[in-house]
Amino acid sequence: MAYLHTTSGNFKQAADYLKLLEETATSPQEKEGLLSDRLSLCLRWPNLDMATDILSGYLASCDLSEESAIKKSIDDYLKEPPAGADPNGLLERLTGIKIRDPAARPVWRESLQRWSTPLVRAQKTGEGEKSGY
Repeated sequence: MAYLHTTSGNFKQAADYLKLLEETATSPQEKEGLLSDRLSLCLRWPNLDMATDILSGYLASCDLSEESAIKKSIDDYLKEPPAGADPNGLLERLTGIKIRDPAARPVWRESLQRWSTPLVRAQKTGEGEKSGY
């Protein structure tokens, strides 16, 4: 059902189905995979508020791993944002996520810094204005 709703453009319903599947997942790997699918959907929708809520909830319980599907979803979005999307909008929201113990989330901190660097550089050189971002 989630796939059908996604292909027909009913992103809210697709996200709701993915959340239901995630809640009934039987393994941590299955749960993280479904969470990543929901995050990717929210990024492509775009619903950055929902994407931020997903990440906040995830980071409240654990750090990203280098191989994390969640990290890959963000990497993919920032490499190829959907037409008309503003990657800086996502980065503003990501940097606003409050982490109770930032030292306990080193991969998150490193990833956030790496994601932010190219966009900051583009803004400083004016490249962001040329590309529409």
